[in-house]
Amino acid sequence: MKTAERTSKRPDTTTEPGAMRRMGGWLAGSRTTLYISAAFIALMLVAGGGIIGARLIGDDDAATPTRTSSAATPTPTGTPPPPDLTPGEPFNPPSADMLGRPIAYPKNLAGQPLPQQPVDRDAYSCPAPPTCPPLDAPASVMWQIIGPFALPFSTSDGPTRVDGPLVAGYTRTPQGAALAAWQVQSRVAISRAHLDAARDTQIVAVPGQDLSSTEEWDISSIDPVVPRPSAFRITGWSADATFAVIQYAVPDRRRVGTNWMIVQLQALWQDGDWKLRGADVEPGPFAPLTTLSGWSEW
Repeated sequence: MKTAERTSKRPDTTTEPGAMRRMGGWLAGSRTTLYISAAFIALMLVAGGGIIGARLIGDDDAATPTRTSSAATPTPTGTPPPPDLTPGEPFNPPSADMLGRPIAYPKNLAGQPLPQQPVDRDAYSCPAPPTCPPLDAPASVMWQIIGPFALPFSTSDGPTRVDGPLVAGYTRTPQGAALAAWQVQSRVAISRAHLDAARDTQIVAVPGQDLSSTEEWDISSIDPVVPRPSAFRITGWSADATFAVIQYAVPDRRRVGTNWMIVQLQALWQDGDWKLRGADVEPGPFAPLTTLSGWSEW
């Protein structure tokens, strides 16, 4: 039996602008949840589909020095082929995000893993962090709408399976770490149920931090207005391939096409997969980007 086609819903009374702001503040600041640099990105929906959250759009319009790319850092080579967005059994008709980039609507609301075709790559190393060598993006990345977020699925580095409201199964590569960290940090922001599911399986908390919560929230029916990252880069990678620091370039909605804001996440390889690592120290603030040179574009 086919799943009914997903339709957009307007927020109910539990997700009116005031409630969303309160929810966002709690997610960003409470010690009962994982504090990460994106402030759980989900924090952000207000009347008219606007976004709040200084790490994504900035607190003010004051000029900020921009970070420049190192001239010695080459641009990654190779462009992954575009994903197949043909509507079929697992997907509803596709659409586009605010920048005209294709997005897919899986009939499984947790997402649809793609058939995998492993890519043969040399072992990655970063001897001088945060200046790590650039790398190719995962192959054939498809951005699927999960709740209010567009999340990445690749044909080379996972995820490979659905596990309740979560997805799992990533390659032990920088590409796999980048996919996993963005997936986990977005999903735990969707609802209390997502956080409960991820707490013991996909999150490594800061030592001494309690991730239990009695708060209730659910933003799964919010329209997808959150911008997906345009590119990523690795700024830390352990020699044994068990730890990664990933930065993501997220479009700045005030200066679309000319600026990106940086979100930084950490990932640990444990129990055969990547997990989101809580940050002991808040990163940044990062200057807005005006170029993606040296970054890996999806």
